[in-house]
Amino acid sequence: AFLSIVLAGLLAGCVVTGAGQFRSGMVVAYDEPPPPQEEAVVEMRPGYLFVKGHWEWNGSQWAWTAGYWEAQRQGYAWQEGRWERRGNKVVLWKVSFAKRGDGKALQTAVDSANMDAIVASFAVECEGKDRTTVVNVTALYMGDLTDLSSLMRALNSSTPREVYNLGAISFVAYSWENAHVTTDVTAKGVLNILEATRLYAGSDPSAVRFYQASSSEMFGKVQQVPQSEQTLLWPRSPYGVAKVFGHYMTINYRESYGMHASSGVLFNHESPRRGPEFVTRKVTQAVARITLGVQDQIAMGNLDAKRDWGFAGDYVDAMWRMLQQEQADDYVISTGETHTIRELLDLAFARVGIDDWSGYVYEDPRFLRPAEVDLLIGDSTKAHDRLAWKPTVSFTELVNMMVDNDLKEQKALTGR
Repeated sequence: AFLSIVLAGLLAGCVVTGAGQFRSGMVVAYDEPPPPQEEAVVEMRPGYLFVKGHWEWNGSQWAWTAGYWEAQRQGYAWQEGRWERRGNKVVLWKVSFAKRGDGKALQTAVDSANMDAIVASFAVECEGKDRTTVVNVTALYMGDLTDLSSLMRALNSSTPREVYNLGAISFVAYSWENAHVTTDVTAKGVLNILEATRLYAGSDPSAVRFYQASSSEMFGKVQQVPQSEQTLLWPRSPYGVAKVFGHYMTINYRESYGMHASSGVLFNHESPRRGPEFVTRKVTQAVARITLGVQDQIAMGNLDAKRDWGFAGDYVDAMWRMLQQEQADDYVISTGETHTIRELLDLAFARVGIDDWSGYVYEDPRFLRPAEVDLLIGDSTKAHDRLAWKPTVSFTELVNMMVDNDLKEQKALTGR
């Protein structure tokens, strides 16, 4: 659970940290020969390892052809693998697994990361090239947010110009069960990656730009509606407290050392890759299973909680825009709309033709938070004005996207 994967665009100059595994998906293409000499963009897929793939010339451009997936074995973590050129093909081979000393596999944390989009987009955008063309080498390095030396090694190996810290124990409910681990990773881990970045940058601390993934959970018991960059922080979970520490530490490093360090206070951001332990994916996955006849009900917590939900892909774009600014700063990233869990249920069930979901949903006190965050709604005026950023996917479109994806996935899994 402590391990993070550092994804480094060697030529693109980007490092992204986040707990997770490897996932593939996007087709990346070259406009003219020759094909890349070494590596290609590798993305994330929960529970699976991308094993092989190669470049093929289709008559007009080089395109990455996906290989196959190998399920990650329980208790094992990806250890090594390398790229080898074979004629006109470049393949990833000799992949092996190593059992973790603590017997735990790497945890999947796709959360805000939407890691496939991050790897694909950052590899492109760091060079300022069109999103459909990836011409940079992307490599993978192992790092541990609780171990400064491992972060230093990863940075020295990857020589990045931008560092995006997305690593965290990100499931809020878990943070009450293990506040110590949450603090070590989500709070102190930020200090470690900041310090590693500062030391790596050397005499010019602003030469390497740094992004910290802050969270709307920092607002907690909200003191202002909507919440902006000036709103008082009042976290109501160990996760929120840890995020506040990381947020202020990022500001401190910016002001103390002159680092180009920015924080994105991202409100809830979802996609079909969201983990099923999170309420949005829990609902859309259950709706798909209910309509296919393989699940009867969903156990839920507070149905009246209100959240500002947006599309993770939009929020990744905002993260990148922050590090392209001349001056580092902090930005609230949100849609400016709030919706209840009941509204989420309305839209998700309506997508499969069910108007009355009351018989499929029941409230379970086990899913109530010890200290609830009742209302979150962001004010992203600053991001609109300075970053020229606005969300492109509506709440309805987001829910429909997730339900459709889960229907497709569950049909494949159940054969129905």
